[in-house]
Amino acid sequence: MTARPLATPADLLSELGRLGVELWLDRNVLRYRAPTGVLTEAMRKQMSLWKAELSDIIDVGDGPTESWPLTDRQLRLWLLELRQGATPEYNMHAAFRLHGQVDFSALHDAIRAVVKRHPILESVVNIDSNGLPVLVGGQARDIVDELNLDGSSDGLIYDVAAELSSRPMDLTHGPLTRIAILRVSNVDLVLVIVIHHVISDDYSIRIVCNDILECYQSLRNDNQLPVAWAATRPAKRRLAETA
Repeated sequence: MTARPLATPADLLSELGRLGVELWLDRNVLRYRAPTGVLTEAMRKQMSLWKAELSDIIDVGDGPTESWPLTDRQLRLWLLELRQGATPEYNMHAAFRLHGQVDFSALHDAIRAVVKRHPILESVVNIDSNGLPVLVGGQARDIVDELNLDGSSDGLIYDVAAELSSRPMDLTHGPLTRIAILRVSNVDLVLVIVIHHVISDDYSIRIVCNDILECYQSLRNDNQLPVAWAATRPAKRRLAETA
């Protein structure tokens, strides 16, 4: 396959996005996170050469933090939590087991790609300048955890998954999404996904599960994000709107 010509920093940024590479500014320092094996040495050199130009593009493109008004259903859930405090009652959860040789690096990359595809997963509820509650994106970090349960019994695995699913979530401070990789062995894991009902329901949590599996298989087999994603980029609030 002929390599794409990367004549400008914008070309490079476009190609990095196609490959699932995330770039961001951390106190004016350009940082990146890439799926395993996608960056060639030539691309790394171009990133170093055009570091200032890439930083300028990202700085202009990021803009202010996105926020979305609450729907009537979300507002009811927020008011309920104000009255009774954080509770696991509105946690939506799912779990599935993967057998066979597991590529843990590809799995982590797949989860990061799905969170990027659905920014609502990193949102929290804040009060805007008008005194109204809104969902604010990009606020929750460290939503993924990996626990070593090497050789554990099914009973212990179930207990750990149940405990993760029943932890209360704070709408204001987040995270409203919790993803745990329970590593039983190199050929056995359980993935636990917990999302607050304010941004999900049974249907939308299935979307997240399916996207993770689809992306994991694509990264593992083809070392790239699913081809279909380029043509089906979801709206920012897709998950919330299905709830």
